[in-house]
Amino acid sequence: MTYIVNDSDRALIQRATGLLWQLLFAAGAREIHTGVHGWQVVTRPEQAAAFAQARVAVRHFELSAYHPLGTCRMGVDPLRSVVSPSHETHDVHNLWICDGSALPGALGVNPQVTIMALATRAAAGIARRVN
Repeated sequence: MTYIVNDSDRALIQRATGLLWQLLFAAGAREIHTGVHGWQVVTRPEQAAAFAQARVAVRHFELSAYHPLGTCRMGVDPLRSVVSPSHETHDVHNLWICDGSALPGALGVNPQVTIMALATRAAAGIARRVN
């Protein structure tokens, strides 16, 4: 599969990447392995600022997409699952997980619509509880 990335896309990818680096440093990261040629390892927040000002060619980004699924399985048994059918975790009250990690595993198709449905269902349940 070939993706055509125009300059607007490239700029958005670069901006998002720089913001992610800033977020990781704010969260305490000391070293970030970036997947960007010429910026493979970033060790200082100032590098994220410099990256935002640089003109990075799209070919220097290692772009990939995947959906990790099943790491916080949904189920009724707390010994075999992390998330209840209401999307609330078994162990932490008021913590809901509604992304692909709640799925039991790979679906064989893009899980985007399923994940959106899970999030919508979880949001409705949270709203009922709050109200």
